[in-house]
Amino acid sequence: MASDERVTLVASEHEAWARKAAEMAVEILEHLPNAKIEHIGSTSVPGLPAKPVVDLAVGMAAGEIVLAGRELAVLPREVVNAV
Repeated sequence: MASDERVTLVASEHEAWARKAAEMAVEILEHLPNAKIEHIGSTSVPGLPAKPVVDLAVGMAAGEIVLAGRELAVLPREVVNAV
């Protein structure tokens, strides 16, 4: 992000963001059943204002990284951008 760009934070919508993270995790797990997925970032913290972007961390065994990339490439852009 450029230093002159403004970041807009919105009031916490933690419950909605948590539901969205869970939905995204289910979709990812359909393609990567061995993945470990965590909802991370400001949207994962109840009561914290945040950018309205749900972030997920996806953990995979080192030997499965190439497969993971191929599998994630078939997911909708909104899910892949979150990973």
